[in-house]
Amino acid sequence: MPLKDEAVFINAQYIGIFTSVLGLIILATLSFFIPLWAIKKGIVAVCAVLVIPYAAIVICWLVIKSGRK
Repeated sequence: MPLKDEAVFINAQYIGIFTSVLGLIILATLSFFIPLWAIKKGIVAVCAVLVIPYAAIVICWLVIKSGRK
């Protein structure tokens, strides 16, 4: 079972890196085409959408870790 824990942990890190890079790309792209006030209004929604996959896999990993004991 430790191999499964390690695989989920590594996948969580890859998803975290991917979503953070994607978020920076989206923010940079939006800053060129949309006024700053509009970005401030919608940034919470964009960030929430980007954090959901990372949060889901971290919660899954924590459930697997706590279920083993």
